[in-house]
Amino acid sequence: MRTLPAEAPRGYLLAPKRFLTLNTLIDTVLEADGVSREMIDAQRRRVELISLLAEAAEQDDESLAALVEQHRAELNDEFIATLAAFVQASAQAGREESVVMLQSLLERLVDLLGIDLGDYNGDAAEDSDDDAALDEALTRLITSDDAELDQAIADLRPMIDYSFFAALTARIDAAEQAGDIPAAEQLTSRRARIVATVERMDREAQEMFEAGAKLLSEALEATDPREALSARHDQINDALLMVIDANINSANRAGRQDIVARLEAIRTMAIEIVEESLTPEERFINELLQAETPQAATRLLRQNPAQITAAFVKRLNEMADDLAASNQPLSERVRQLGREAGAMLF
Repeated sequence: MRTLPAEAPRGYLLAPKRFLTLNTLIDTVLEADGVSREMIDAQRRRVELISLLAEAAEQDDESLAALVEQHRAELNDEFIATLAAFVQASAQAGREESVVMLQSLLERLVDLLGIDLGDYNGDAAEDSDDDAALDEALTRLITSDDAELDQAIADLRPMIDYSFFAALTARIDAAEQAGDIPAAEQLTSRRARIVATVERMDREAQEMFEAGAKLLSEALEATDPREALSARHDQINDALLMVIDANINSANRAGRQDIVARLEAIRTMAIEIVEESLTPEERFINELLQAETPQAATRLLRQNPAQITAAFVKRLNEMADDLAASNQPLSERVRQLGREAGAMLF
């Protein structure tokens, strides 16, 4: 059964007639977290400039000074903070050579620019919180049973980045240096499993959003959008709604209310098409899942006693089992509905 959320989560920005690439997905995740396209591009330019400055620093002082003068306007607070963060990340990853090189570059830039490095050392409490969260994620993914690992990876996917793998690799190196070969091998095997699972999940997500992008593009180009959507009704899912919502947000930011109106109309059509294909039982389950609070869902159950049958309770429990591996919170929510519906039979 395809269930539709009452409000689709923030989605992935894309333009019609264009498929998502992995870089687009990554960039759009940043946008979904409130980071604008301009901020993403600026960060990339800062990273490129760090590379150029590091190369110049390896040549001689004159080359570095000349490059600093050429890019002085870009060597602002954000740039220095980024470079300082690179130094910290390299230190946490145990890459001593990079630490020495980046720290030297940072100190030379401080001298050339005449600034106070103390302003860029970061907030210790915030760093401590980040480290604690990373340690917690590492511990869960290292200790999870094989049967629970996929769900743990899905739950922690936003934290599984370069810093995560650097910290995990540091633990492997520490185990090897301590002579604990079994632990090192276990961690190495777990790292390989995490990498493979993340790649699979990202690939599946990319394919899912590419399909949503293609369907949206077809609907936008069609003379009759409803007919185009109806022909692909089996592809109308949460991914499509997220793609539509992301484009609505983008069009709103651009002040294109004409596009917003078209996209909102397509979104309404998509939901109507799905609801038309649902059985009365499926439609009632959707209403329960779209309730704003658990209490509201309970009230809805009590207001519809005729819907509560042994077959309905069985369906809820089967749904909960199916969702357990992919969406534990939703699985628990459906299971709770099943318990409450079951209690109403007696």
